[in-house]
Formats: sequence, C-alpha cells, structure tokens
Amino acid sequence: PYTYAYNEFKSLRRVNVSYYSVTKKVARLTSLSTSFSYTISNQTFKKKKKSTDEPQEPEKKYLTANSNREYQSFSMPWSLSASYNLRYSNSGDYIEEVKSYDRKLSHDLRLDGRIAFTPKWNFSMSMSYDITNNKITYTSCQISRDLHCWQMSLGFVPFGLYRSYNFYIGVKASMLRDLKLEKRSDTADNYIWR
Repeated sequence: PYTYAYNEFKSLRRVNVSYYSVTKKVARLTSLSTSFSYTISNQTFKKKKKSTDEPQEPEKKYLTANSNREYQSFSMPWSLSASYNLRYSNSGDYIEEVKSYDRKLSHDLRLDGRIAFTPKWNFSMSMSYDITNNKITYTSCQISRDLHCWQMSLGFVPFGLYRSYNFYIGVKASMLRDLKLEKRSDTADNYIWR
C-alpha cells in the first residue's frame, strides 16, 4: 500500500506515502508465482499384473528346468520431468508517475531427464527454456560410472555463459575421500574481458 521515493543518496526507498494518494488504487500486487510439474518414467507405462498373468504349468516346468542358466531380464530405468514456472514480479524499471516499480510477467519451462543404461552407468540432463525471451537459458549433462570402490563422473554445460566441465574420480569410502582426481574448467574463461 506504500510508494517509493529517492532518498538523499539517490537510491529508492519505500516511504510513508500511500499508494492510494498517488493512483487512487488501494494497493498493488507486488509479486506472484506458481509452478506445475509432472514426471513420467518406465514405471508409468507398466500394466498392473493380474492374477491370470501367473505362469501356467508348461512355463513353470521350463523355468524350473532352465533355472541354472543365468538369464537376466533387460531393464533400463528412466524418468523425465517437466515443470512450468510462471512469475509476476518487479521488472527493475521505476515509474515516477505512480511512484512504484513496473511489473512484468515471465514464464519458463524446465526439463529433467535421467536414464540408467546399466546398473553402473547413469546419464542425466537438465534444460531450462525461457518462454518470455524465446531462448535456452541453461543446459547441463552428467555421466557417472560406479567403479565398485570408486566413483567416476563427468559433468558439463555444453553452451552458454556458464559453459564448463567437471571430471571427478575418487574413492567412495568417507575415510579416504581425499584420494581423488578432480579437474574442472572455470566459467570466467567464457567472459570477454575488455
């Protein structure tokens, strides 16, 4: 319900002047945000097993006869999440006539995906898309490998201002966590210094 004004240091501060006295409106909406998200995975499309799906007598005999063979069922777990964010907030522009900041509406879409190629190999990726400005704002990828007692991972941001990479290999045990090799790039290298 209050307005802004410049102080003696030429910076904007909220003052004890009502918004109504300037605009004849009781108050203003300063910010609003909401988000929606949904996740699907390989479990989403699995049908529920019915009692009739139990192996019949010939199948049971075959499975029992071949139980010494090491057959492994194929499985590649994956998941994909999508989230939509909507914000109404301060744009940073001050409007002198109404003694208040201008507001703007912005929205973006975020996608997160993960797939386990094997029980030990994993790949994940995140991407953000700014719908308001029609551009990709951030993308990152991560590949990791479980090496039994060791863990290895490679993360990278392929493009944009935060383009970088990070490689890590180290011992899992907390007592030996200093036994590692880590190499990373610096995002400051992406700036053009003048």
